[in-house]
Amino acid sequence: MREIKFRGQLLNGEWVYGLVCKPTAGKSAGKIFISNSVGIPMAYEVRPETVGQYTGLKDKNDKEIYEGDILGWSDKRKKYVEIVKYQGAYCEEYGNWMGFNIKNNLEVIGNIYENPELLQGDE
Repeated sequence: MREIKFRGQLLNGEWVYGLVCKPTAGKSAGKIFISNSVGIPMAYEVRPETVGQYTGLKDKNDKEIYEGDILGWSDKRKKYVEIVKYQGAYCEEYGNWMGFNIKNNLEVIGNIYENPELLQGDE
């Protein structure tokens, strides 16, 4: 069974992980929060555009892959052949994607929020 969790970026740039919550009433209505499992605070307000769900997959370095991550792979000719924006809708199909086994070949090299320049490709 795949673990359901999310990540989001705080205003200070730090990433937090846990369950997502969007209150519909009160002074927090419309804001997005990521809750932690234990401790204080119980939830952190995050930038809504940075919230992404864990895909259930890990890269070749055993790093969790979230929506919004940028994946790359290498070969003998070029450090990164192509940059890929991972989209959670494909998570069930990415176990063996375009002939690449994620666990053996692909690695998270950034995300679309902190590294948008990677979407330009590798010249």
